[in-house]
Amino acid sequence: MYNKKKVIIIVMMIAVVLMVVVYAALSTKLIINGTGKITSTWHVFFESIETEELRGEGSNNGDPIITDTSIKFNVNLRKPGDGITYSAVLKNGGSIDAIINNIDASMSGASVVQYSVTGIKKGEKLPAGASKTITITVDFDRNATSIPAVTSNELIVNIECIQDDGQAIPEEDITIQKIMLKPGDTASSFLSGPIAKSSIESINFTNTNVVASNAIDSWDVSSDGKGGVMAWYTDSDNDNLYEVTIGQKGGVVANSNSSNLFNGLSQLTSINFSQFDTSEVTNMSGMFRHCSSLTSLDVSSFNTNKVTDMSWMFSGCSKLTSLDLSNFNTSNVTTMMSMFYGTIKMNDLNISSFNTSKVTDMSGMFYSAQGIENLNLNHFDTSNVTTMERMFSEMASLVRLDISSFETPRLTNMNYFCNYNTKLKYIDMRKMNMVSIGSPTEAFAGLDSIEEIIVRSTDEQYIINKSHASYPVIVA
Repeated sequence: MYNKKKVIIIVMMIAVVLMVVVYAALSTKLIINGTGKITSTWHVFFESIETEELRGEGSNNGDPIITDTSIKFNVNLRKPGDGITYSAVLKNGGSIDAIINNIDASMSGASVVQYSVTGIKKGEKLPAGASKTITITVDFDRNATSIPAVTSNELIVNIECIQDDGQAIPEEDITIQKIMLKPGDTASSFLSGPIAKSSIESINFTNTNVVASNAIDSWDVSSDGKGGVMAWYTDSDNDNLYEVTIGQKGGVVANSNSSNLFNGLSQLTSINFSQFDTSEVTNMSGMFRHCSSLTSLDVSSFNTNKVTDMSWMFSGCSKLTSLDLSNFNTSNVTTMMSMFYGTIKMNDLNISSFNTSKVTDMSGMFYSAQGIENLNLNHFDTSNVTTMERMFSEMASLVRLDISSFETPRLTNMNYFCNYNTKLKYIDMRKMNMVSIGSPTEAFAGLDSIEEIIVRSTDEQYIINKSHASYPVIVA
């Protein structure tokens, strides 16, 4: 009797295990991504790829490479207007019905190259034996202002499919793209739209290009003019100042040339960058120039790895008191000319993260930044700087200036360098070499409260005292 019960229990346990295995097998979706190994009854793949159109001097560096549900393109684009359009056929050659679950794409190469993948929907069924045609475009940004040294670009497009188990997935348009926002300008209207820059009070970036139903008006702000990036505006508080929204699927990609993008938005009081990608930007010159109503600005989300020009970036932001630059990577920046010129209300500026090793122009960088009392730049690398004209001129509140790290073997111009700072008491410039410059024009004029200037040698001491005999110049 005991053995019989034991046998029954064992059989029941085996039955339970088998039921679990069968249930797991029936409930698991089959997922294919790229070159994954699958059973012989599942065969979703790119059947063909054709070059539909070559624009300008666009060309292929060899044939596109197909690996199951992945295609690799290597394209050669030399100048604005160059581009290629492809047509790819995705086929279900197996016996299992499939559903399109996702699509992704990535590109390596020049930041001025844009791409899009269209003609496919998430949740779209691909029955056994059926095919689907997808369009892929690659274009050199027609608004680009520079030509990259490397013109070869690699694009990889990958489709993810899952087994159609009868459970519907809501259909959703999928457009994978890297289309840029058009570049800024100094015109009176914002991004060539229907409203003046002076009538905008807020800007919000969002991850959809579907215009809100309550929008007063909208316009295309994509660099290729095909509607991938849209702008619209509302006036929710009826004050004749507008709330602008700029949207693109997946978030807005800033143009590589974003100079003057927000220049002249004199009534702007808030801006939300949560869906704003600056990873391709090389030029931020004048980006926030004359945003004279902004009191705080958080640009901590900015990716500035490729930026070379930050001249005039915050100049004329006359009410700005809070500026978060904590995540700025300035390792490739070559000019910071007048970067903080006229930021008269800001009394605390933390730029301790700045890497200035490639900067050649610092002229007017803090000119008329009248709220700053203490400025410590003893981490600055100035070994490549050639001009510092008016770098610290007319800083009305400045009391202490620490530039003790400044070594200046290439400096040729420091005219009006630190003049008319009437409250300045202390300057430490113990490594600066002024000998090759001689006697710069009014470099230290009008320092009425100066108590100590620390210099490198008796040569610098002589140069300063020759024009200002009363200044207490001390050799380090």
